[in-house]
Amino acid sequence: DETKYIKRIGNATLKGKKIGVIEDFLYGKENSFYGVGKTDDEIIVLMEEKIKKIKEAGAEIFFIKDFYKEKYKSLDDATLGGWTFCHGFNKYIKNTNSKIKSFFDMKDSSLKSYYYGCNLDIDIVDTYDEKKKDYASYVEDIFNYYDLDAIIYPTTKNTMIKNNNEIEFESSSYTISPQLGYPSCSVLLGYDS
Repeated sequence: DETKYIKRIGNATLKGKKIGVIEDFLYGKENSFYGVGKTDDEIIVLMEEKIKKIKEAGAEIFFIKDFYKEKYKSLDDATLGGWTFCHGFNKYIKNTNSKIKSFFDMKDSSLKSYYYGCNLDIDIVDTYDEKKKDYASYVEDIFNYYDLDAIIYPTTKNTMIKNNNEIEFESSSYTISPQLGYPSCSVLLGYDS
């Protein structure tokens, strides 16, 4: 509900804010590795419209080229995966007062694809922070170089389909925030045709 959202942000302003736009995720490239493949034209148009509005609202925009390098993509592959979801959830939930005590207690059929990770010995997850230090330093250097307040990019690079056929689906949403623990927010961009 846009009216509730606007009311809650009060006097917040974009005036003087510095926003980085990751070009790899905004535009992408043909035949590139996953995460930086070509973005659908409709998404590009919608993003460019929003970037223009952000600029008109007083923010300074910085376009960041060649942000997502293959070595960070391989880090994604090595340190992030749905197979860790159950393990991480169970580790977290045991220290709460929740009535839910394990992943299986949720009884949500949409989560069944994560069940296979529940019984795996994946304590290797605890070593991920050490592996991510180089990437965290790289991202912090970019924030510092441009003196950024935030970075933006489309969550997905493909428009959605209306059936259940398998497609080559590309998303940039898991490449920074879940890797490094940065806060993130997905905002409605608009609607495709």
